[in-house]
Formats: sequence, C-alpha cells, structure tokens
Amino acid sequence: MRLFILIAVILGGSSLQAQDVLRVDDIGGEGLESLYRYALMPDGSSLAAGRFTENFELGGNTFTNQGEEDIFIIQYSASEEIINAFSWGAGEEENITGISGDSQGNIIVAGEF
Repeated sequence: MRLFILIAVILGGSSLQAQDVLRVDDIGGEGLESLYRYALMPDGSSLAAGRFTENFELGGNTFTNQGEEDIFIIQYSASEEIINAFSWGAGEEENITGISGDSQGNIIVAGEF
C-alpha cells in the first residue's frame, strides 16, 4: 500500500479556505503505512508519526519492521528536509496516540508500546 505524507498549512481565518501544500512524500512499502499524528516544534520543524507493517525507505532512511505494527517518526526542518527519522517495534503492536516537542528539541511521544 502507498501512503503519501501531505503537509499543508491552512491560510488563516476560521472559514474554510484553500491550503498551501508544503511537501508530499511517497512512503509506499510492501505493507501498510499509516500517518496518525503531525505536530509543529517550537523551532519551526515538524513531526510526522504513524505505523507500518513492512520495511520501507524514505529519504535515505530504512524503517525495519520488528513485529506486527511498528511506529515511525520523521522530523522535518523548517525548510521541509528530513533531519531525523526513526522507528520502534518490539514484536507486538505499537501505536502512537500523541506527539509533541519542547523548546529544547526533545520529542515527546504518547502511545502503546
């Protein structure tokens, strides 16, 4: 299955308006990849997080599945380049339920691990 990470910004106001697409990444692998969370960091970088069932590659990074469903986190710079990418799996089904970052650059993840 193919997953496209689409990062968009709503152009102000409370009414529905057009969106500017900042980046689209095709992360299709052999299995299922799902994007569940997206967050902006205080330094202007952004985080994309989700789950996957089979190995896949993105931006020179290989995400290796360790079990049923593992999680991935990708950090993009303010200019939308990948600056960090990692995954976690322990043979069971992992899930991300929340993601955030602080002013020190730490990434905080909530979920089932």
